Amino acid sequence: MCFTSQAQEDVIQKLQRRYSTTRTTCSPCAADTSTIRVLDDLAWELLSIGAYDSCIKYVFIGVGLCDGLIQNTFAEQKKQRFPKLYKAALLNTAGIAYNTKTEFIKALEIHESSLKIKEELNHTWGIAASLNNIGQIYWKQCNYPKALSYYFKTLKIYEGPTNDPDLIGHANTLNNIALIYNDQNDHKKSLDYHFRALAVAKKAADKNVLSTSYNNIGLLYGDMDEIEKAMENYLVALKLREEVQDRDGIATSLNNIGNLYKEKKEYKEALSYLQRSLNIAHEIKHPYITASSCINIGQILYAQKENAAAFPYYFEALKISEESELPDLLKAANFGLSKLYTQTGDHFKALAHYKAYIAARNKIFNEENTKKTVQAEMNFEFEKKEAAALIEQEKKEVMALAEKKKQQIILLVISGFGLLVLGFAIFAYRSFLQKKKTNIEISHQKHLIEEKQKEILDSIYYARRIQRSLVTSERYIQKNLIRLRS
Repeated sequence: MCFTSQAQEDVIQKLQRRYSTTRTTCSPCAADTSTIRVLDDLAWELLSIGAYDSCIKYVFIGVGLCDGLIQNTFAEQKKQRFPKLYKAALLNTAGIAYNTKTEFIKALEIHESSLKIKEELNHTWGIAASLNNIGQIYWKQCNYPKALSYYFKTLKIYEGPTNDPDLIGHANTLNNIALIYNDQNDHKKSLDYHFRALAVAKKAADKNVLSTSYNNIGLLYGDMDEIEKAMENYLVALKLREEVQDRDGIATSLNNIGNLYKEKKEYKEALSYLQRSLNIAHEIKHPYITASSCINIGQILYAQKENAAAFPYYFEALKISEESELPDLLKAANFGLSKLYTQTGDHFKALAHYKAYIAARNKIFNEENTKKTVQAEMNFEFEKKEAAALIEQEKKEVMALAEKKKQQIILLVISGFGLLVLGFAIFAYRSFLQKKKTNIEISHQKHLIEEKQKEILDSIYYARRIQRSLVTSERYIQKNLIRLRS
């Protein structure tokens, strides 16, 4: 039985009612579309309360409906995007559930199926989420080089140029990388990634990712024996997780706080927190937290020389670690049992568990893993520099193109202005020629007029001369007549 709040129970019951309704009241296509959405929400809610088997059951009902829609819309590619996106999302949820159940092979297979669909749809943030989830599977198996290779691929997406950053995914990836370096005792590098994660988480203003950052910083300070700083960060993380009712997170924080009190040898307080953590871990069926809490309780009981009481906790941790293939907890459980058997005088069993402890330790911390870890980081840094150089080159090309366009615009403006001036000059020249032609015609007309005027005047003058000649003759005759009379 999973531990849930009343609010979570209400949400789940409401979604289950909606699921039943959409199946019976809608047309087949509409029912499938609505039902897929409900199943996606329902599966996620069940995952959040640790009901992993129920979550997986509803996921695959949804996947079947998605496949039906994809097949029915085979000829219409655009209509396939909706069912494919939801199929990828549902598979992602199932992958997380199987990972939490420590069924790593199944989890990896499902996450890779989800990733393939997201790559086909070019769903950037979905691709990043899948890569991150696959990296987490390898981390749990202590395959640090493989985990880092996936985390760095994810980080490359988040730190690439984008106008729509996934801050939560970015912070989670930085946290995951920091945890690997912490596991390898590279505290300086781990702290650097943790604070980078915290800065991104603050921008995201998401309580879940903030609590993860504070918890992980506390974990690192604990490993560095800075107990007060560790406690301060753990308490902040616990408060945030209680506000969002994150049961996994609450159990983790309680376990970590209990472990700190154990380090301070304040065993009463330590057992109080650890038992609360173990109770929740049992309720949500979380193998990793259960085994971890058992080991911590076993260590306290061993320190108090309560060997008989410590054995059951170590045996439970050992059983879970073997079944779930958790090398780091397997190492701790065998080491604890080796010490217990030594204390009780059973040296044969003590030696057997010590050998198992050495084998688990060597599997985790071998030289090849360390070399591959460094190589993975170097590859990432190289790719990051290459990407930066490519971006810089693209910027230069864009600027050169912009400058070329600017020059082209200037040339066009100058050419346009030149054509305008030329047009004006042609117009002015044509106007000049026209005016000149007009002036010539006017001059010619004037000349003609003047010639006509001259001809007219000459005619007038000629007529006047004739008239004058006639008048003279008459006078002359008259004079003569008068002379005759006398």
